[in-house]
Amino acid sequence: MNNSRLAKELERFNLGHFIPVVDRMVDAPYFLLEDNAVGFFFVCNPSPGLYDNQQNLLTDLFKMDFPAESIMQMTLAALPDVNTSLSRWLRRRGNRMGGRDNEKADLLTVYSLDYLTKSQYDPLKVADGIKITQADDLKLRNFELWVTVRIPIKGFSPSESESMRLDGLFKDLLSKLEGLTLSPIVGNADTWLYSVDKILNPGKNSRWKYGGLESSTLMPLNNQVNIPGRKYEVGEDYFASLSADDDETAQRYFKHLSMTKFPEYVNFGAVYELVVDWMTGSKTIFSPFIINFCIQFPHQKKIQKEYLRYKAITDNQSKIPIVLKYLPRLADMDKDYSALTRELEDKAKLLQTYMTFIVMDNTLEKVKIAAKDLINYYSEKKIVVADDSYICFSGVMSALPLCNDPSTFRDMDRGDVMTNTGAAHLAPIFGPWKGNSANPVIPFVTREGQLVMIDIFETSASYNVCVGATSGAGKSFAANNIILNYLCSGEHINPLYHFDDIRDLLTADKYDPPLDLNGKFNASPDGAQVFVVDIGRSYQGLAEQFEDSQFIDFGVDATFSLNPFAFLVRKYTGDESLEGLTGNSGEESKESDIIAQTIMVLNQLKLMASSNGNISSLQEAVMLRLIAEESNSPEDGYLPSVTGFAKKCMKHEKQEIKDIGIQLGPWCEGGIYGRRFTTSLPPINFNSRFIVLELEELKPTPHLQWVVLMSIIQAAQHAMFIKKDGRRRLFILDEAWEYIGESNGEDAAVNFFTKFLEAAWRRFRKTNCAGICITQSFEDFYKSPIGVAIANNSPWKFIMKQSPEAIDSMEKNKYISASASEYERMKMIRTVKYVFSEIMIRFENVQQIVRLYVDRKMELCFTTDPADRRKIWNLVSDGYTYAEAIDRVYEEELVQLGIKTRQVA
Repeated sequence: MNNSRLAKELERFNLGHFIPVVDRMVDAPYFLLEDNAVGFFFVCNPSPGLYDNQQNLLTDLFKMDFPAESIMQMTLAALPDVNTSLSRWLRRRGNRMGGRDNEKADLLTVYSLDYLTKSQYDPLKVADGIKITQADDLKLRNFELWVTVRIPIKGFSPSESESMRLDGLFKDLLSKLEGLTLSPIVGNADTWLYSVDKILNPGKNSRWKYGGLESSTLMPLNNQVNIPGRKYEVGEDYFASLSADDDETAQRYFKHLSMTKFPEYVNFGAVYELVVDWMTGSKTIFSPFIINFCIQFPHQKKIQKEYLRYKAITDNQSKIPIVLKYLPRLADMDKDYSALTRELEDKAKLLQTYMTFIVMDNTLEKVKIAAKDLINYYSEKKIVVADDSYICFSGVMSALPLCNDPSTFRDMDRGDVMTNTGAAHLAPIFGPWKGNSANPVIPFVTREGQLVMIDIFETSASYNVCVGATSGAGKSFAANNIILNYLCSGEHINPLYHFDDIRDLLTADKYDPPLDLNGKFNASPDGAQVFVVDIGRSYQGLAEQFEDSQFIDFGVDATFSLNPFAFLVRKYTGDESLEGLTGNSGEESKESDIIAQTIMVLNQLKLMASSNGNISSLQEAVMLRLIAEESNSPEDGYLPSVTGFAKKCMKHEKQEIKDIGIQLGPWCEGGIYGRRFTTSLPPINFNSRFIVLELEELKPTPHLQWVVLMSIIQAAQHAMFIKKDGRRRLFILDEAWEYIGESNGEDAAVNFFTKFLEAAWRRFRKTNCAGICITQSFEDFYKSPIGVAIANNSPWKFIMKQSPEAIDSMEKNKYISASASEYERMKMIRTVKYVFSEIMIRFENVQQIVRLYVDRKMELCFTTDPADRRKIWNLVSDGYTYAEAIDRVYEEELVQLGIKTRQVA
């Protein structure tokens, strides 16, 4: 049928007239199709990597005993549909900070939400207030793999015997898809309509924007595709679905292309290069697109008979020298037939297949450019793609779920014969990882544009994270982003509403208190508590943004004490669970915590007393006993302290114990460091939601710096333990290379501290805390026992930009389990200033490179730039709200860049 006739048909009938899907059966998970056929439909997540036995499973899948002329389609679709993900992201948000910080926290959430929503239709980095010259056209989208099978039957509905066979095929296929780690969901009528509608009826205000559609049982499914007011155009080289309104996102033009040549030899998994340049991430298909791999299961006896006839002809001709002289390709054809014969001898199946591509955009000019870009990109991969000028409409319609049939397959005339082994290599089942949580916290974006949502607390082990990033890679910015997302989110999960409904409540700061898991209102904001230990003031600006925060600078006069005994004694803290080492709490968990705290105090005192390692086993045993005596002193009003402990040591009969008391002198009352550990000041208070401890001023005195850090960790863990409020917590140790770096084994400070830190890292999970250790080189984690211990107790590994030499060293020493190509890929992790920072996330069996994009409004909200902050606070002092001040500064930047005209009142 030519294009003019198709156009007239569309006017006379409607789009549903060209779709064969009639209904979904009530008593079975099958769709009824026109021309006596039924269909299976599965919605899957693409596989984010290669896994064991995956190739064999896929080979067996294509060897399944489907009836002759059954058609399977594997369709990888990348479409602007992240609405459900964003709505789920909001379930942990709203009213999580408390006080006046609530407005800012919810404002930050709204800025992120608006940015991510907009980025489905506009590039992630446009000139919106930042001078960008190197940003690409990457937009947010969601990757899905649709697996459909059309199976012919004798009548309109399956007979009893056909139903039995269908049941067996359905269960077998579902099992294989699960084995391929594709997380299949059995599609129903609503799912099918939603999937088709996302392709044919686009737009940010489309009827599917709420993350689904409800089909009607009163009319056939194909008729429900039609939307009043939409116009469909069929051109010689395009198909279009258009809307009468001015919304550009509601217009969609399609181009259809076919693969005509693929490289002769490819590894399993190489088909992912069709989506993105796996190594560098520098190229991908920026427009919405579909990769459709179509497989027909022919009559095996018939096709094998035809194959043997062609093989005999080729074999005979390839033996004639004069023929080979003029047709040298015959030799290659003979080799191909020989390879196929060997596979058939191993019981392989012959299949008829073809692969097509559909690119989409909102204007005809843009979609033609997208098609040319795809052809050029694939050409670099030695893949030949042809622009299907006169079959665009038929190609697009046949690529819809369950819409292919034998006549269309035949009319397309694109089929190649290959075995099920060859088909396994071409199946487009690979795609980006989507994250680990149904109710996530931190949003990232992959190089392909997939929105990745993670929650570091959703693991089967600890929650800890190792971060390695060279200078300038954006590690502090990434850490600030993690902090903000956890401050703004909580443990309790709210009901699932569309993000548009939640946005209005967040903007007005009228969000209801978060609901707990039992559906009851929780009046206490449950956002995370965050501790940061830093050298370099990277978090001072962020701490100053919130009222419920502390920035503790150890370079100023002490206003609190780091007395290590304070957290063993109830007299200091008022904690009923602390009765000293021999207390009668009656609870094993409390006793074990007290013991652990005591060991931490022992390590602190050992480090205070000796920075050169001269602590014997006898001294250690006596110190442990004296700690118990000091913390359980019967004297009324007595406050255990370093000074008291030193006096007990001085009274001991053995000189080596007396020596410890003398060596503790600098840390006692009147000593050079005594003011930091006195009983005349209250213990350090960690009640704020965000605490930054700045150790920059202690760098000239490393002995004091190590002791202070140990004291901080002990105090923080104690604060976490006694709260028992279920709140999530983060403990971030930045610039950690100073503490986990390589040791020659003779440095007592390193040895003591490594034992201390390792014990702390193992205990974080008990207090619902995630430890995040940040260093300039990921290699640092493997140069010392403490680094290895931290890495082994951290299921999350965040690898940012590293020097090539560091990567080479990691590969040479086999620090992490990765192939040579994966190590080479690590060298391609990059940071583009003002645009994004890349992070390779290694978690369980997933390895995914993601990008951190941040909107300019959010940057302004936690900026440390003095000029930006002065503009904002000047406006606030003039009566603007904080949100209005951010908007005003942002608008002025647009005016300065010439992107927007200043409005005159």
